[in-house]
Amino acid sequence: MDRLRQIGVPAAPALPAPAASTVTGAVVGLLVTALAALALAIFSAVRGTATGGGWGLLALAAILTVAVVVGTRLLAYARVLEAGTTSPRRAPASASSWSWPRSSTPSTPGGRG
Repeated sequence: MDRLRQIGVPAAPALPAPAASTVTGAVVGLLVTALAALALAIFSAVRGTATGGGWGLLALAAILTVAVVVGTRLLAYARVLEAGTTSPRRAPASASSWSWPRSSTPSTPGGRG
């Protein structure tokens, strides 16, 4: 973030996390689709077939790596906390919002038990 400010890129407005993740998901989805189409075109031109074999697996790994890096950077630019995680920590529940179960024994159908 500081490097972006040093080169004159303005700071992004703080977006709510759901909005930022929706926009980021759309951008990264389009990027992955474009990169996959590019890989398909390259393999078709070079190998004469749309499959890449071992090189296709390498291309897939590269595309997924680019997607993760771009997604993380976009979320960080939108000032989403913990932009690089897949399961953000949640705030601990207050003592008043949780209580013990009412009964420790399971109820049986028909009221027996």
